[in-house]
Amino acid sequence: MVSGVLLARMLGAEGYGNYIYIMSIITVLGIPIQSGLHTLIVRETAYYNAQKQWALMKGLFDLSTR
Repeated sequence: MVSGVLLARMLGAEGYGNYIYIMSIITVLGIPIQSGLHTLIVRETAYYNAQKQWALMKGLFDLSTR
């Protein structure tokens, strides 16, 4: 809450409105990405394990933690 007040004071009404608009777009675009990521990780982990592709599985885990 404090950071919102500080941003509003520093950016002004128009600047803060633009900031919130962009953050809303980023949040909405992130929803489909996050909802499908868990399924992808489970499926690819099983595939890499069956194929014994340990380096690819490690890369997948590294990517998923970012």
